[in-house]
Amino acid sequence: MKHLKYYIIGILLILMTVLIIAVPEILIALVSMEIMMIGFFILSIGYSMRKSEIELRRIDSRFRTFGWYRYCFFK
Repeated sequence: MKHLKYYIIGILLILMTVLIIAVPEILIALVSMEIMMIGFFILSIGYSMRKSEIELRRIDSRFRTFGWYRYCFFK
């Protein structure tokens, strides 16, 4: 029983392939779910890029002011 934990992943993958061979619709569902997860991942990357761009614009505007105020980091 101690060494069974090393074989569980392989056994589960073999059982999963047998199930996909028996019911091919599962393969279609897995592929579509993978595509959907990639889409959510890309959306989250885009959201974080948008937020960082907003923050960059806010920081960049401090350095574009004229006079000695551009050296002040608080306004």
